[in-house]
Amino acid sequence: MRIENVMRGQAWAFAALLAIICGSAKAAFVNGVEDFNGTSVDGNTWVPFVLGNGAATVSNGFLDFSGQYTLATRSLTLGVGDTVSARVMLTAPSSSGTVADLGLTATPTAPSSGENIFDELINSIQGESDYIVFAGHSNTGSSLASVNMGINNTGTWFRLSLTRDTANTFTSQLRMDDGSLMNSFDSTVTGLPDQASVFIAGGPTARFDWVAVPEPTAAISLLCGSFLLLRRRRIS
Repeated sequence: MRIENVMRGQAWAFAALLAIICGSAKAAFVNGVEDFNGTSVDGNTWVPFVLGNGAATVSNGFLDFSGQYTLATRSLTLGVGDTVSARVMLTAPSSSGTVADLGLTATPTAPSSGENIFDELINSIQGESDYIVFAGHSNTGSSLASVNMGINNTGTWFRLSLTRDTANTFTSQLRMDDGSLMNSFDSTVTGLPDQASVFIAGGPTARFDWVAVPEPTAAISLLCGSFLLLRRRRIS
């Protein structure tokens, strides 16, 4: 009887732990994805940083940047082993050039003021289509890697991703919308905190369909699913 009571107590403790884990797994995104459904930017998820006449507009499931505009996550952060990805489009060329950025920053209220790294899809003033990885701090930055894409990158969906392999090493990737890899760069950047905020930026013709951060490990997701199923059966 004593052993049975101990085992029952351990089971309840494990169930309580799962309840805590499963209840807190989503962070600020819904199932790990910000899909920009609604009519405005979610102020509980994103903190804006605006230069000049920049603006961010949400409509029909898309986020469109004009001018110079940046959004950084208020509470969601990336650590070692995590990846952030986004589906992006430069909807049209611009006489001033146009860009879409996806990155990590130490200072979400002003992303370029602290240590940062980001991938950039750019169509330049000259109409050149490039993919560039930048890093910087104190409102200055430098290119770590760049490539001419060899195609017109306006009017087409692409996927950007940034993986934090270790505290100071990163993998940046550019993919076609079907998932096929176009370019991959490895970079070393020091100074980012253990948990860095995600930021997206762009304009004047940058569009984001979604931004995704993986949920906790598949094992935890499976445990959560099993726990919820068992709880549902117990209730019924």
